This record gives sequence, C-alpha cells and structure tokens, in this order.
Amino acid sequence: MESRFLLAATLATLARLTERPDYLDQAFEALRAVRPGRPDKTGLRARTHGLAGELHRLRYEATRDQRELSRSDRAYRRALAHLPENSPDLGTYLAARAVTWFTRWEATGNPRFLKRAAPLYERAMHSTLLPAGHRLPAAYGYARSHALLGDAREALSGYRTAMELLPLAAWHGLQRDDRAHVLATSVFHLAREAAATALDLGEKHLAVELLEEGRGVLMRQSHDERAGTELPARDVPVPLREKVREKLHELSSMREQLDFAGGVPGVGPDRTAAGLAGAAAAALDGDDRQRLHRRWDALVDEIRQVEGCADFLRPPSWQQLAPAGEHGPVIVVNIAEARGDALIITSEGDLELVELPDVTRATVNRQARLLGRAQDLLGEDPPEAHPVFLDVLRWLGSRIALPVLERLRRVEPHFRNNRDGQGGSESNEPRARIWWCLTGQLSFLPLHAALLPDGTCVADHCVSSYTPTIRALLAARARPAAERPPRLLLATVPHLDGGNRPLPHAGEETARLTRRLTPAVSLAGSQATRRRILAQLPTCSWFHFAGHAEQRPPSQGGAALYCWDAEDPDSAPLTSADIAGLRCERAELAVLSACETALGDPDLADEAAHVAGALQTAGFRHVIATLWPVSDTRAPQATDRIYEALTSGDSPATAAHEALVLLRGARPDAPVLWAPYVHVGP
Repeated sequence: MESRFLLAATLATLARLTERPDYLDQAFEALRAVRPGRPDKTGLRARTHGLAGELHRLRYEATRDQRELSRSDRAYRRALAHLPENSPDLGTYLAARAVTWFTRWEATGNPRFLKRAAPLYERAMHSTLLPAGHRLPAAYGYARSHALLGDAREALSGYRTAMELLPLAAWHGLQRDDRAHVLATSVFHLAREAAATALDLGEKHLAVELLEEGRGVLMRQSHDERAGTELPARDVPVPLREKVREKLHELSSMREQLDFAGGVPGVGPDRTAAGLAGAAAAALDGDDRQRLHRRWDALVDEIRQVEGCADFLRPPSWQQLAPAGEHGPVIVVNIAEARGDALIITSEGDLELVELPDVTRATVNRQARLLGRAQDLLGEDPPEAHPVFLDVLRWLGSRIALPVLERLRRVEPHFRNNRDGQGGSESNEPRARIWWCLTGQLSFLPLHAALLPDGTCVADHCVSSYTPTIRALLAARARPAAERPPRLLLATVPHLDGGNRPLPHAGEETARLTRRLTPAVSLAGSQATRRRILAQLPTCSWFHFAGHAEQRPPSQGGAALYCWDAEDPDSAPLTSADIAGLRCERAELAVLSACETALGDPDLADEAAHVAGALQTAGFRHVIATLWPVSDTRAPQATDRIYEALTSGDSPATAAHEALVLLRGARPDAPVLWAPYVHVGP
C-alpha cells in the first residue's frame, strides 16, 4: 500500500509542476487503490486523506469548480481526525486546510471563509511540531486573513510572529537556493505588508524596523559569514561572547537538528506549497522537536539575561537605525497592496511619514511592466521606447518624487536653503545628497531620474544614491575608505571567445579610462577569464568591468558578468554567487559598464540579487551600476565623465551623477541613454 501511495504522491507532484490533467486523473486513480490496514501504524490513512485534499485543490485550480474546494476541506478534516496530537503532520494539515479556506475566500469574497482560515493558520503557526519553514507561511496566512478582515492589530501580531520565524526558516545553514526559495515564495510580500499594517496603526518607527527585519536577508547572512561568526553569535557583543560561548554553540547545534530535519517547504495563502503529502515527516519525532524548541527558548532567555545581551536575536531598533540620516536623508519607500508611503530618516534623526495615495503594489507593478516593455523595444525600434520611458519617469516624479522633495524642503535645512538642491560655486554649498531605499518592484524603477511636473528632474535637485537596506548603508559607512591612489583592476571583454556578442566601443572606453588612471592590473580579451578576474578581485581596491552582463535565476548562480570564457564548456560566467563569496578587504569602488548590473531578480526584489549587491557583499563600499541595457556608443562618454570626476576628488555618487548630467544634456528626450546609471553605497 505504501508503494501505491508513493505513486499517487509522485503523480500529484507531476500534475502540479506540469498542470497536465492526465497526471491529476492518474493520481486520483492511484490514490483510490490505497487501502490502509488496521491498525494503521504508519499513519497511511491520514496521509491518504491529506493527499486527497491536495488533489482536490489542484483540480479546483484546473477547473475552477468550487465543489472541489469543499471536497478538499473534507479530506483534510478526515486527515486531521486520524492524527494524534503529537503527530509531526498535524500542523502541516492544519495549514493545508487553512489554505483551502483562504482559496474559498479568493473564489467568493465571502469573509466567512477567512474567519474559518484564521484559527487554522493560528494553530499551525504556533505548532512546535512544525519546522520553521512551515510555521512561517502559516503565520503569514494568519496575518493576511486578519488584515483582510480589517483587524489590523491582530494582523500585526501575525506578521511579527512571521518575522521571528524568518531567520529560522531561511537559515544560513541551508543551501542559498533553498533560502532564496523560502524568500521568493513563502514571504515574498511579508515585510512590506507588515510595515503597511504598522502604519495603519500609526506606528511609523515600527514600520521601519519591520522592513529592516524582513528585507536583505541573504545579504545580511553573507555579511555574517564573511565576519566569521555563527548566526546566533553575531547578535552578542564581542567582549561578551566568551560568557555565553557554550550556549551559543548549543543553539547552533539545535538549529541544525531542527531545520535540516524539517526541510524547506511551506504553506501560504497564495498556494505556494502544494505537494504536502508526507512533507512534514522528519527525522525527529514530535516529542523530540518539542523538547528542542523548549530548550531553544530557554537558552535564548538565559542569554538575554546576561548584561549587554538583552537584544540577542532581536531585530534592530529604531534607535540603531536613526543615525543613517546623518549624512543626508534616507527615503524608505514602502509599497504594499493597499497603500504606499515614504518614510524619511532626516539628518536630525527624526522620521517623517509621507503618504503616497496613488502608489500601491498594483500601480507600481504596472509601471515596472511599462519599463520592461520599453526595454524590449530597444532591440526593435528605439524611437518608440523613449516616450514610454518618459511616461514612467513622469509618473515616478508626480506620484513619489514630488511629495518627497516637498517634505524635504520643509524639514531639511540644506533643501530649504538651496531650493534647487544643487548648491554650486555661487552658494559655496555642496550638492544635496539623498539615499533611496526602495521596496518590491519599485526597486527596478529609476527614481533618481524621475521627471517632476515643472519639467525638472530629481537630478536637478540633488545627488541620489541607493541602498538595499538601512543596515547595508550603515555597514558600508563603518568600513574605512581605501587609501589613494587606488589599485585598479580593469577587465575588458569586447566580445566573448569565438567573437560572439561584440561591443565595438569597449576599446574606446578602455582607452579613455587609462588616459585618466593607470590600472594596476589590466585583463583584456582572452586574458579576462573567470579564473583570473576572481583571483585578482581581492587584491584590488577599484574594479572596472566593460563587457556584457545578464540577470539569471538563483539556480544558475544569479546575475552574472560575462567574462571571456563565459560560454566555454569548461568555464562559466562570473556569477553574483561567485563574487559574494569573496573577501575583498581592500575593496572600495566597482564601476560596471555593463547591462542590468543593478537590476535584480523580480522574485527576490527585496534581496539586492544583482551584481552590484554581490560586490557590496564581497566588501566594495561603492558600486556604480546600471538598471537596464546601456548604449555601447555612449558608454565611453559615461566612463570618461565618471573617471574625470573621480580623479578630481569627487565622490563615486557625484561621479555617477555627473555622467547622468552629461548624457542627459545631449539627449534629454532619450532617458534610456542617461537614466540607467546608479550609485549604490555611502
């Protein structure tokens, strides 16, 4: 009987992955042949009903026949009836049944179904029999259910529980692909929706804390690994670690047992994890898992009792984040389903809330799609692309940049005293600086180049930089700047091995650069191999890459630079995973004259999953990169202006700004040519 059940489960997986109805029919047929014996020592009866619940929900997805959801609920109810209270499968089927009720609400809009889903999610999220990878999406489902019912306070409670589970579900001991899967599916909107709920309740400081807690997870973990500390230990001040060393070691050991035993899958209201039959079966039985969780909680409490460790494993507080505005305002723009807001950390350490009534997840996604369409037009008919780019920039200017700049003129002395923000020789004032910290799909849009209703551009008012998170900005500022003159690694790939994908103007770009700065190491053409670039990166303080780049999925190593031998059978592109694994102690600045090097992965929009983010993780304080394909013809001009500014003593942010100003001056009607260049860092 077990073999027949496994056949049915395999067919269910195929049906889910391929959406082929014949696999679904075969899965039902195989499941009907399963006849659990009495006594049922292996729990086959419960698993059979649980798999039936999944199959009926899959059939609903294929047919939209709501009777299938009723059948799914009945099957899950029977599965639960056959489970003992200490079964490790109990929480799994509670969550799966909750998903069915949530789906019924999606199909009908009847709030009664949300009221049925919420308590099931609650039981699942508090079940210590479930690994964190299952409890996290259950907590998210609980929060979403209450948010949709209009109970913001209870929704916030669910979101905070989910936040507490996040570092366990996306534990750094798992493979990076598995962690990315958790972040891309179970909690894709978690931090943004949690922050929006906090704002609904008037808690703006908490909103900032939640955004920091739930975003940039992969980058934070990589930074921790580079620091050579275990995940728990990083939250304990260094002088106090010896006092709690044994407790930290025990925590790390328990985390490995809890999370490797439970795997990664989850169940969320967006149906991100079907295929649950038997998924909760783990090497640990229910009693062992509960025992470990109780011991975990006790150890955390003991460590927090040690003087100086009260914040152990707690998210950063507003007081720790407020100094980010000391060198200029940091604008965190949060985009959620029902609201959009700009949270401005001022130079005085205050927090200003600017509501953006016309900005929601749906409207931002629409602009991101328009920008994507404009980028597609670049290879078809570039003149048709320019009006689309301009429309997106005008939308960004009127909906986001204008209200932000208006508030800055009221609260920031530099903006108030220099209304154009530029300063300049007449006023003897430096240009105003701001940092954008964008969430969700907004991180793919060029706010630094937004066009205001008066015809000016954000770049006419200030110098913009970007940061993936506030903590990333604070960490970059904390690292000492490299000494000058810089040790420059120049890698130029005018075409790949075999002549593929030529860049005719790469040679001109290199010539202009070397007239202004002599590289310490120059790798051109066949010398610019993956192995050589990786070997030289840790030895240099500046890195310039001229060549091709591409955004790729995490399963392929993520975003990549195309070195000379990128397409050779015995080599590969230089991926963001390769770069992030380096320890570049001397790193200061990277300039990426290549396409899409600051674009990121749409499924990991809050994770800085691009080459610029990887270089920051490796140790580079500043990165100048691009949001979309750049013009090979104009790349030499941009590079020349960047290095003219850098060798004159200007900051990397100012250098990127000057390149934008130069290119915009020549073609203000063509933002595709001047708007892609961005600065990331302090």
